[in-house]
Amino acid sequence: MSLSDLASIGSVVSSLAVAVSLIYLGVQTHQAAKHTRALISQGRSSRQTDFLGAFSETDRVVAMLEITSGASPTPELVKQAQAAMFFQAAFAGWSDVFEQHQEGLLSNEQLADLRAAVGVVLRRPGSHPFWDRWKAARPNTHAAFKSWVDDAITV
Repeated sequence: MSLSDLASIGSVVSSLAVAVSLIYLGVQTHQAAKHTRALISQGRSSRQTDFLGAFSETDRVVAMLEITSGASPTPELVKQAQAAMFFQAAFAGWSDVFEQHQEGLLSNEQLADLRAAVGVVLRRPGSHPFWDRWKAARPNTHAAFKSWVDDAITV
């Protein structure tokens, strides 16, 4: 084997190493992008949940209802508003977990745990109308999530 043959072999090996490195870099970049999207989604969900939690306190609900309706709210109206905020926060968190599972970032077990919780919460009397209103407000989005929750309720 001559020196030029060894140089040719070295060139081929070097080219393969560069190709493998580029493929690895592409995979890593794709994975980093998925994780970044998940963090952004989780941050949005967390902000929404924190906001709804802060405004579900009775005195704040009363103030908001007085300002938006111009009248003194009844205890029943306050409870309805608090329940609506609870469900809005729950749906935001559930949707985030579902989407992260769809992206392959959460395990099937984690999604099964969520499914069980969704079923427990939305099978309670009086909770289903909140889910129906949430779905109706989003007719063109979250199709897979809505179907998954509907299935979790009926099981």
